[in-house]
Amino acid sequence: MAWSLATAKKEMLGWVGSREDPPHSNNHHFSRWYGFRDKWCQMSVNYILVKAGLPPPGGGRKGSAFTAGCAQWYDRRGKFSTTKFRPGCSVYFNFGKPKWGNRWHGIHHVGIGLAEKGNQVLVWQGNSGDRVRVRWEKKSDIAGYGYNDWGTATGPGASAAPELTMGLYPGPVPRSSKPDVHVRQVQHRLNQIARNHHGAIGNRALKEDGELGADTRKVLVTFQQHRPWLHADGRIGIDDWSALRYAIAPAGARYPGHAHRKGQEDVHVKLIQIRLNDIANGHHGALGGKALPVDGKFNGNLERVVADFQLHRGLPSSGVVDQPTWAKLWTRR
Repeated sequence: MAWSLATAKKEMLGWVGSREDPPHSNNHHFSRWYGFRDKWCQMSVNYILVKAGLPPPGGGRKGSAFTAGCAQWYDRRGKFSTTKFRPGCSVYFNFGKPKWGNRWHGIHHVGIGLAEKGNQVLVWQGNSGDRVRVRWEKKSDIAGYGYNDWGTATGPGASAAPELTMGLYPGPVPRSSKPDVHVRQVQHRLNQIARNHHGAIGNRALKEDGELGADTRKVLVTFQQHRPWLHADGRIGIDDWSALRYAIAPAGARYPGHAHRKGQEDVHVKLIQIRLNDIANGHHGALGGKALPVDGKFNGNLERVVADFQLHRGLPSSGVVDQPTWAKLWTRR
């Protein structure tokens, strides 16, 4: 049975911020999976669809990497529309008009549509610059939508039993020398993020036994070493907990290239909210001791919290997250 779209979203969001290495090389996990180092936007979509148990466009085990051909594949099956968006569809771009005389040949980028708002569509997309992003795109840049038949399955490792789901930071972990449910949650999340292959312990999965033993510490230190805002000490503090809970990629700390301010909505706003909650331990004086919701929306409450943070860090209290503010947010504490 195919994954539900909600389950696939968890997989997609886990890749946000991952980049080509080295830059501008087309060397990314998705192109390596496909076996061909070239433009990898369609490869990234195919990877998600294959992992979800859906047929990739173009046929075969991994589908085609040719975006225009994949759009036609949907069209031949009666699953392509130039006007009607559906959540989870493959969104094909021609950025305003075809380049070579017909609507198919003008298509040269693709992603997976997550939401629609007015004249914009929120799209998860690989090979956007040199990384995976989620961003709002204008409908005028979209050639059409290919419909995918999502199922209802939760998928291996994509959702956890309630007792393994990480919630708010519980305080120092572990709390005793006995097996700890919060350590088990950390072990489970580490296995999800690494897809049960940890190089630090011979490409094995961690045993989810609730004990902070040698293997768990090795894997945790490796996770921390790849995230410069964390201390690579094998301990589980609030910063480590949030990085695991929200599966923040190593590239999450990199400045997105532009300031964020009131009225914006994207994945970087969500990262700002997460870090501000971590730094204040979920209690913001500007909000009467409440935590910020992690919803990716830059509203007036977030603006007040940012301004308060800037005031206490010796920065201009503008409420706008510019490069100096972003750097302070991601400074190791």
